[in-house]
Amino acid sequence: GKDLAIRLNGSNGLGPGSTPTWIEESRAKMQAFREQRPMLPAETTLLPGRLQGTNPRDKLPPFKRLNHKEMQEMSLKNLPGHFSGMKFPHNAEQLKSFGPSWYTDAFHKFGTLPKDNHVIKVRSVQQLPHSGFDAAGGAGHKAFIELEYAKPDPNLHSQLFAKYPWDYFESETGKTYRMQISTYGDMDSAELLTSICCEHLFPFRIPKLYFADINRDTTNYVLIVERIPFGKRGKIVNGKVEKLPRKSFEILPVCGKYQDYLLEDAPSVYYALFREMAHLAAWDHQGRYDSFFGP
Repeated sequence: GKDLAIRLNGSNGLGPGSTPTWIEESRAKMQAFREQRPMLPAETTLLPGRLQGTNPRDKLPPFKRLNHKEMQEMSLKNLPGHFSGMKFPHNAEQLKSFGPSWYTDAFHKFGTLPKDNHVIKVRSVQQLPHSGFDAAGGAGHKAFIELEYAKPDPNLHSQLFAKYPWDYFESETGKTYRMQISTYGDMDSAELLTSICCEHLFPFRIPKLYFADINRDTTNYVLIVERIPFGKRGKIVNGKVEKLPRKSFEILPVCGKYQDYLLEDAPSVYYALFREMAHLAAWDHQGRYDSFFGP
């Protein structure tokens, strides 16, 4: 469902008047679907810079389960990540205070930012709510980041999205979630590795990865991707959302957890999701993800 639509008025964070190339890819895929033609995976010839060299999975030590005492001590530390070898921010304050030089070095390290460009300003960092009607999930904290680059580039997003762990010390809820998510299982590294290793392999578009890293000793991590420019939601009247006019390829409004009753056209959304799930599975049978999962 992430490739349903996108704004065309330049407000996508890619620069004025720019049109992402995936729109043409989406058109071609939908045309093939209408004509009942298969969309088979193309040969992967050019790997992202972050995959040219040691496989990121080989850089990651085994999962380590911390107890409460270890979490109290270790989660406060900023230790280098296993993928980049760099120290990295793991809360909203650090996402701001690490400053432009860190984003420049991090994005260069991941091959996201051309070597002749750099970040000159961190305009804002806004942590999203983790409770209430507009809660932004619960597996970790999320934030919006806005950056400014020295050279505007249609392939660079100035508006980004970050995910990072709950703070063990912020509240009882934070403590509980941090222990459940970071120590009961290895969910965090799985999400990071999927973005790092599979973004270029999927039959649908996912948010462009800018940086991701984790440290096993602290369980701290950060994931930074492009921000999806979700459309505006209509007013809720009598438990229903007023339907607003949409432009071609405009992204539909974000849907919160347990809020699918507010979708403007729920059957179409679920149909698109299941169609892409089938597409994902079909490409797996073609061996598309063998470089990640093995044959």
